[in-house]
Amino acid sequence: MKNTIFTLAAIISLASVSVYSHAENMKNNDVAENGIYVGANYGYLKVDGKDDFDDNSDVIQGLVGYRFNQYLAVEGGYVNFGDYGNSLSNAETDGYTAALKVSYPIVDRVELYAKGGQLWYSTDYDVYSASISLADPATINLAG
Repeated sequence: MKNTIFTLAAIISLASVSVYSHAENMKNNDVAENGIYVGANYGYLKVDGKDDFDDNSDVIQGLVGYRFNQYLAVEGGYVNFGDYGNSLSNAETDGYTAALKVSYPIVDRVELYAKGGQLWYSTDYDVYSASISLADPATINLAG
């Protein structure tokens, strides 16, 4: 399951769109060098289990961040990995993120960036009508 989460994080990073705030220090309608920004990410989850626990789902993330300058920002977000599984067992995963983002401007309106951070997630399983909730760090809560 951990490999699936890391794969999902990579997919979300590849399909991301950010909308920056209109700060007072914008130059020639370029992206603000500092200030608050919001964004959204869309991804696709494909679960291929060794059994019949296969499914596809949309992954949606909303985020908010603050740019200290053109090179450094912090971000936080909510990720919904959706529902996946089959008629006998299924799961639903969501979580919260926090990250440090380092950017390097190449030309106007184009920059390379790298993010490093943490994903805190929880997964609710429904197996044969018995509900199990797993969270990171791993704790088990049984509800019948």
